[in-house]
Amino acid sequence: MEQILAVAADWWWIAPAVVGAGAVSYGALTTSRRRARRLEVDAARHHERAARAALVAARAQTRSAQAEVLAARAQTYPPVAGAPDAAAARRAHQAAKDAQRAASLLVRATHARTKAALQRYHSASKADPLPLQRLMAADDAVTARWMEYETDAARALAFPQLLDARHPATLAFLRAHREARRLRPAAEQTRVMPVEFARYSAAVRAAELAFDAAERAAIAAARGELPEPARTTGSAFVEAAVAFSEAATDRLRTIRWREVLGSAPPPTAAPSPSERPAEGVWPVPSRTSKPSGSP
Repeated sequence: MEQILAVAADWWWIAPAVVGAGAVSYGALTTSRRRARRLEVDAARHHERAARAALVAARAQTRSAQAEVLAARAQTYPPVAGAPDAAAARRAHQAAKDAQRAASLLVRATHARTKAALQRYHSASKADPLPLQRLMAADDAVTARWMEYETDAARALAFPQLLDARHPATLAFLRAHREARRLRPAAEQTRVMPVEFARYSAAVRAAELAFDAAERAAIAAARGELPEPARTTGSAFVEAAVAFSEAATDRLRTIRWREVLGSAPPPTAAPSPSERPAEGVWPVPSRTSKPSGSP
């Protein structure tokens, strides 16, 4: 009994230490999960704070421009050499007012996004994906939409503008997509700060809008080259694009062959006359031939 009491006296601190370590680990784990789920809310609040700061700066710029207008008006009578131009001051004042109005609308928009993020946070369950997972899925969706035109031969031939970086809309999308990929985290489990999430979210949104604009421009350009009946409805346009699938496959085959072997592919062997299907033409009697038995 004395030995047991001696051991307990020497090692009594083990049980509280284990309990404390477990509590700290559980608290850190739950805090990390809560922070990951609140990432969208924190990023939205960061956007709202930046928008409010921009509104304050725009209001200060408007007051400064208004002061310039008053100074130019005061120095008009009598005329003073080197006085500021009143017309230019009024134009600058109007531009400052427009910028302030735009900043005010941006504050309202960011506040609405913050409220929407809060509602999603409170209504989300543990089984729902995290905000970073949803954002990376949206980024992958944009990439998948673009790769449909890269890998589908029919679409590549029907909409060549979407694959040509010389067009402004396509170039804008490629730049936006590259920026989103640059800001993309390495993995879904990566710890991301709200500022980084806000930048990545803005880049993904810009890539989505840029792809929509590039796709509309490519479709409009392709419709301008199609015959008039194919431009009436979207289904007819899609059917006309699918009709090019065989030619597009041959073209893509030639490109891939040259990339791999550096030469053109061998020509496809034409079917022999015996393999060709017989033409279904109904025999028409000659005009000069006469039926048998006629005089």
